[in-house]
Amino acid sequence: MYSLCSLNGFENILDGGGAILNSAGNPLKEARCKLERLQPGPGSVLVAFGAGAGYLIESAYRDFGVKTFIIFEPDQEISSVSLQREELANVINDASCAAYFFDRSNFNEGLIEDIILQNVDKKFVATESGYFIKGTPEFFYKVRKFFLEKYAACLEAARRCSLEGYYHKNPNSVYSAIAGRAVFDGPQEEDMP
Repeated sequence: MYSLCSLNGFENILDGGGAILNSAGNPLKEARCKLERLQPGPGSVLVAFGAGAGYLIESAYRDFGVKTFIIFEPDQEISSVSLQREELANVINDASCAAYFFDRSNFNEGLIEDIILQNVDKKFVATESGYFIKGTPEFFYKVRKFFLEKYAACLEAARRCSLEGYYHKNPNSVYSAIAGRAVFDGPQEEDMP
């Protein structure tokens, strides 16, 4: 059972055990700082592995002009509670935005591939939630692996894949194939089981 709670002037998601899903400090400022490192811009696509209370989505929209979001959240209840935040609901309901939520029950591989193909010429910026990784590691790694493989395949199919550059340690990894086109934050491929 998840619910919204107010902490330090920010709405946060509280799980049934009393743990807070986002920062107890200033989650909007922390989201902005994280995104500054990833450098999205207008026309970028934000891929969120874990929705949390939606501060990354809100900051990407408000501070960086991002209007396309692919959100993988295994728990429908977290998505429902996060959308109770008025600021996030306003972003998602903006007619100029395209937001796609996927969870365990609606993980539509064909639709995900279509979304990637429609946006293959854009920069993809991906963020990963520690709560998502710890709470559902099998689902997280399955989703991330699927997404990265489809993304790399779509880039190659569109002949837009720059194999120059090197993002992670393994030059044969999917990550290196997309190094010039996407920025990923979170555990490295070597951490995948």
